[in-house]
Amino acid sequence: MSEKVLALVLAGGHTSGYGALMLNRAKAALQFAGHYRVCDFVLSNLMNSGIIQAGILIQYLPASLLSHIGSGKWWDFDGGNRILKMMPPFMGVHQTEWFKGTADGIARNLDFILDSPAEHILILSCEHLYKMDYREVLAYHLEKNAAMTLVVNRQPQ
Repeated sequence: MSEKVLALVLAGGHTSGYGALMLNRAKAALQFAGHYRVCDFVLSNLMNSGIIQAGILIQYLPASLLSHIGSGKWWDFDGGNRILKMMPPFMGVHQTEWFKGTADGIARNLDFILDSPAEHILILSCEHLYKMDYREVLAYHLEKNAAMTLVVNRQPQ
C-alpha cells in the first residue's frame, strides 16, 4: 500500500506569534526538547506508517529546514524507491513568488502529484507535534469509500 500513498507536507510561511524564535528559522525547524525539530514528528510519522514518498512544500526561511532535513536519511527516505522532495516556491527562471496559501502551494506542485504512481494523497502539516499511524486513517478512509477524510482533534471548551 505504501507505493499508493503520496504525502504533501506543508511547512508553511511566516507566523508572527513566535517573535524572536522565528527570526532565523521556519516554525517547522524550531528546536524541540533540545535535539529535535518540530518537523521531525511528521517525518517520523510518515516512515513509521510505511509512507515512503513525500514532498515538503517550504516557504518561510527555508535554509534552516533544508539544512536539518537534508536528504531525509535520518527518516530512511534516501535510497530505493523512497522519495523526499523539498519544494520551495518557484515559478520559473526569472520569477519566484511565495505560495499564496495551502491550495496554491499544492496547485503549483501538481506535477509532483501527477508524476507519482500514488492513488491517495495525504496533506499534512509540518508544524504540529503528534504521533499518528496514517495507515489507520487510510484504512478508515477506504472503508468509508470517502472522497476526502479530515483528521481533527477536539479541544475542551
